[in-house]
Formats: sequence, structure tokens, C-alpha cells
Amino acid sequence: VSYRDFDSGGAYAFDDLSPGEYTVYETGAAYAAEGTDYHVVTTYAVDEDEEQTITDYSADGAQVTLVEDQTSTVLFTNNYSTHSYDFTKVDSRTDQPLEGAVFGVFRADTGQLECSGIAVDPDSRTVYMSSWIDDESSSFLYMYDLDTGDYKGKLRMDKPPMWIQGVAYFEGSLFVTSDDGDADDDAPDHMYRITVSDDGQTGSVTLEKTFDDVIRQGEIEGLTFDGPRRTFLLLYNRGARIIAGMPSGFYDGYDQEIHEVFVYDLD
Repeated sequence: VSYRDFDSGGAYAFDDLSPGEYTVYETGAAYAAEGTDYHVVTTYAVDEDEEQTITDYSADGAQVTLVEDQTSTVLFTNNYSTHSYDFTKVDSRTDQPLEGAVFGVFRADTGQLECSGIAVDPDSRTVYMSSWIDDESSSFLYMYDLDTGDYKGKLRMDKPPMWIQGVAYFEGSLFVTSDDGDADDDAPDHMYRITVSDDGQTGSVTLEKTFDDVIRQGEIEGLTFDGPRRTFLLLYNRGARIIAGMPSGFYDGYDQEIHEVFVYDLD
């Protein structure tokens, strides 16, 4: 039995082996059984001979024949497998499908349950996602690698705003809009600046702006920045009464919800 680790180029070599039958298998976690995200295709060739595909590769390895004065090359390829799912929400009383149901699918190990906003930091190549849900999961920003899509972890805010509706990145800082004012009490919503630590793991939260332009607007939503024009844009929804995140009638004087984009000067 002989073991080798991969070199920096993703290969390893066994030298001075006698001709004969050998079993090559992976001792790490590269092999993935049926039903997981990866399946392995193994091929091998002897010198310039036509490449052969081993279709019965398993955790027990692949059988390879070594011929005298020739080189056998074995290639293990982990192919990423995708899966498709159909979701249907039904009425518990009628067992009939419900129109307008919305589903979110997130990796279980992230703790993220939904996405209320998304921002891209091109400097650190990080995608940030916010969550609106009224529990501990909304006290973080969830980070993903912009190039690979891999989950990078949670950004822990020292004073997490409540009910984050949007997130944006601009000139080295993150900004979030928060539906933390109660329209019924004429209380405004707010925008907060998040200064990310050097290690990228924590964020210091400070109040950036109080949106008292429209009090009974219902709620504010997402935001974005226009650098060349030195402005930022904010989506306002007003007129609808929002209870626990869901529309529930209208305020006096409204028969529909009004959607407006407010533009603010940065300077």
C-alpha cells in the first residue's frame, strides 16, 4: 500500500511500481455516493493509447493494469450534480394549491431563512444578503464569495437593526434600510451605516439618516447609490397598512399602495 497527497497542480505520482493489477482509490472525501452533490467519473490511459472510462468506480476504487515500460495515467473527475425540485403549497382545508405562494431555498448550514436585500462589494469580492425575519437570523448579514458562490460566513453586527429591507455597498461601507418605525405611531424608518472590521467578520452600526420626509408611508424598502451623480435612491411604499410584513388594508385617503423612489443628494 502506498499513499500520496496531491501536489499544487492537483496531481500525484507513484513511481517504480511493478507491472500488474492495482486498485486506485481515494482516502479523502473526494468520492461521493449517489444522491450527494458530486459523482465521480474515472478515466485512465496507457501512454498514447485511447483513453478508457471506468464506469463502475465506487468507494472501493478503480482497477488499473500497469504495463512494463509504459505509463498509466488515471484521472478522477468530480462532476457537480444539480437537482430540481417542485414545491406546491396547498390549503389545509381543501387540499387545493394556493396561488401566490413564495418559497425560498437556502443552505441549511448558513442559518439564512430568506433574503430581503442583496449587495455586492467588488473590493472584497463579497456578496452580502440581509434577512427581514423577526428572529435571530435577521441579526446578521450573510456573506458569499462573488466569484465562486461559496458561503463565507455571517457578518455579526454590534447593534443589529430591526427588519432590514435593503442593503447596499458604497465607498467602503455597507448601508441598510430598516423598517423600524411604526407608521401608526407616526414613527419614521431609518438607514444605518455598517463599518466592516479588517477581518471581515464584524460590523459597527451607526445611524446614518432618519427618514421623516413621509411619516405614514407604510414602510421603506431597498436603496442604491449613484456614484457619478452623488445621489442615493430609496424606494418608499406608502398608503398600505403593513402588519407582520403583510398588507392589511389601507390608511385613510388611500385605495391602493403608492410606490415612489426618493432621490437624495449625498453632498
